[in-house]
Order: sequence, then C-alpha cells, then structure tokens
Amino acid sequence: MIHVAAPVGDIFLLPGPEVVRTATEATTSIVDSAVKLAGPQLQSIVLMSSTAAVVDLPPKPKRYDEKDWSHGAAEFMADSEAFAKADPVFKAMTAYTAGKTMSERAFWQKRDELLSTGGNGANISFTALQAR
Repeated sequence: MIHVAAPVGDIFLLPGPEVVRTATEATTSIVDSAVKLAGPQLQSIVLMSSTAAVVDLPPKPKRYDEKDWSHGAAEFMADSEAFAKADPVFKAMTAYTAGKTMSERAFWQKRDELLSTGGNGANISFTALQAR
C-alpha cells in the first residue's frame, strides 16, 4: 500500500490545527484500515514523505537523515498569538508543513505500536520515501 496524499486544498480553508489533525488522522486511519482489511497479506506500507517534514527554513547545508524533523512550523503554530497575526499564505504553508511533519511522525508511531503488540501488524515493513 502507498500513501501519498496531504490536505493541500484545505490549507487555505481550514484553521491550522485542523489541517494538522486532518493530515494526521488520514495517515493513521489509512494504516489502520490497511492492517485490518488486508490482514496477513499486507507486507509493506510506503508513505511519500515531504521535505517539509524534515527541513526547517532556512535549511542547513547538511545531509539529512531519519533523525531529522522539521520543528519550526509546529512551534510557530503553538504560539497562537503570533500565528493569528501571520500572513494568510504563511499560515497556510506553516499548517501544511506541520501537518506533513506530524502525520509522518504518527506513521512511525503507528509502526511502533504494531511492533509492540505483535500479531499480523508486526510483520509489515514501513517505508517513507523522500523525492529528490
């Protein structure tokens, strides 16, 4: 199974926290549904990641790996006063970035949950791909 979606169209319509919630719940519900419906036949789940989930702005000149996460967008959204005053396009892109980060973190958390509970889910390979 491959998951590539993000609520891009909604980033200008929904409040920032709702964009993050929608992205995160969509990712976890897709994983839950795949595990439930495919059962032991499911071997792999691939998430199409985004640079937004890994790199803060401005990017640092370095090689990024699985230990790197974007923190700036979620931190900015947590400052509700600053977020409320931000330019609408900046708010939308911040919500998108935070949504990509939090949904990918939820993807890996779901993997960890399945590994810890055993059963069919413990045998599924989880992969996140970064486009070049």
